[in-house]
Amino acid sequence: MLQSANSDRQMSFDDSHGETFLYELARDGQTTEVIGYLKRGSSPAVRKRAAELLGDFADHPDEQRRDEVVQELIEAVKHGDSEEVRSQAINSLVRYGDEAIKRLIDRFSEFNAKSAPRWLIAENLIEWLDDDRPEFRLVAAAGLEWFGDEGPCRHWSRPSQTRTRACAAVQFGRVVLSATTVSSRHWQSG
Repeated sequence: MLQSANSDRQMSFDDSHGETFLYELARDGQTTEVIGYLKRGSSPAVRKRAAELLGDFADHPDEQRRDEVVQELIEAVKHGDSEEVRSQAINSLVRYGDEAIKRLIDRFSEFNAKSAPRWLIAENLIEWLDDDRPEFRLVAAAGLEWFGDEGPCRHWSRPSQTRTRACAAVQFGRVVLSATTVSSRHWQSG
């Protein structure tokens, strides 16, 4: 695990420092400390803000540090005690790209998303939109953007949670926009 220059300092993980303190830690590249607040922050608001700031390291040049952050965000999705924190962790993971989303899906699935056919992944994600566990619904909505499928449309009229339907609609819109962009490039170049 990466150590920071301030690792010998005792950290309280309370929110008495406010969001500014977390921002300063992130700005200074102290991912270990921000991860500490994600894991042990005294309130969901602190843990959510830490998850949000960890998304800013998606372009960090240190691959080991990015990998550590992705792993901790996945753990927050899997074991977090707040839907808001889990949701923000997923949003941050999306910023890390396909591999992070595949790793996230691997943690929730009974198959290996890195080697599974796209149709199997999409089929499972669509089923997860109706799952009783909110983290499965959030992973499904995030994953559908990366693996693409028209399945979310059939869920819009179901009486499931509004947030999940909205998230699925947004992800579906991104898939359609992406497909439209690729299609228009094809016609322009052909």
